[in-house]
Amino acid sequence: MKKYVAGFIGAGNMGGALLRAVAAAAGGESIIFCEHNPARSQAISGEVGALAADAEAVASQSRFLFLGVKPDGVSALGARIKDQIDNETVVVTMAAGVSSASVAADYGTDRVIRIMPNTPVAAGEGTVLYCCEGGVGDGAGEVSWAGFVDLLGRRRGLLDGVVFTGGEPTMHRGLGA
Repeated sequence: MKKYVAGFIGAGNMGGALLRAVAAAAGGESIIFCEHNPARSQAISGEVGALAADAEAVASQSRFLFLGVKPDGVSALGARIKDQIDNETVVVTMAAGVSSASVAADYGTDRVIRIMPNTPVAAGEGTVLYCCEGGVGDGAGEVSWAGFVDLLGRRRGLLDGVVFTGGEPTMHRGLGA
């Protein structure tokens, strides 16, 4: 069993906001993080009570590993910490333009969740969209389309909007190049 519920590598704008949200919900003692800026690292540690450590320690001790690095650094980070990730770790990426498949390959796991937190995290409210790769979950939570439509019907009036997508819409062969 992992020592920390959540680990964050990169605690800048998005990573730091998510770290603070997790700390508010689960407590800072359940978080380990790595931040290259020493002043920011010290401030966050003091603010939420999370443990600052190196990237390898974060990767090896976290159940959910949040990648808060710039898209061009995701692959290099994977090469650096890949050996620290085991079958208990779920890698959570928010890097724009980096596919879940490439994260899975770079980090040696198919337990990848891709999130889109920008607006909700910046506003401090809303819903974070996510997409899971095949290695996340055991299928016990799967719902049929009819079951999903039924759930939405019961939630009518509670949701401002719902978006359905079945892949990258701009790659559809019916759309012009």
